[in-house]
Amino acid sequence: MKTSPLAAAWLALALGLTLTPAHAQTAPKWPQDFATRAAMSQWLRAHPPGAREIGAPLYPGAVFDAECSTDYSWARRHFNIVGWCFKTAAEMNTLKGYVTGPGRPYGPDAVVTGQGLLYQTDPKREAFFAAFPQGEPDAAELRVRRHPDMRYDRACSATRSYNLVLQARTDKWQRAWCFVADASLVDLRKFFRFGELDDARSGALVSFFQVMYEPPRSELEYLIPVP
Repeated sequence: MKTSPLAAAWLALALGLTLTPAHAQTAPKWPQDFATRAAMSQWLRAHPPGAREIGAPLYPGAVFDAECSTDYSWARRHFNIVGWCFKTAAEMNTLKGYVTGPGRPYGPDAVVTGQGLLYQTDPKREAFFAAFPQGEPDAAELRVRRHPDMRYDRACSATRSYNLVLQARTDKWQRAWCFVADASLVDLRKFFRFGELDDARSGALVSFFQVMYEPPRSELEYLIPVP
């Protein structure tokens, strides 16, 4: 019986698979590969992450911060989470536009911080991302109509779906689908009429918030209940 990519992703997470790259035996990468903080710091300084590790082109002009990356990763070594910090002089609004635009990393989480960008990931997350569907969901999967200006965001969808299982937030929601719209909240509220966002007939829940105000950009999330 053929297993769908999404089913494989959920199965990998449920079984607790920790898939480490084949070269990890000779080239440590994850926090649990290092015996001491000093060893991790030395490795990160000698091997700053590139586009391959991040999953997308690096933000132009961003400078890798090995000390911040070591602090972040070592504090989370019990969860095997690695974080890469990058400092940049770019304004926060510009960075938000980047992480929700075409340059958004399709791998680790990208978080805008006070000094720049933070990318984080772990072996289980990477396995889940690799198995997550490449294509966007159809109308039958979304259950609630789609805004015409929305574009599918696979990275956000995989992250939110991963967190639903990882955090066991609720038994009701099975997966999340994310979209980005170059529209304001006012436009979205007009499109999604009151009462349609949480429709008992469909069971789906749509939530959205504005990421940027000029130009307007908003993120939408469809939460799909367990069948």
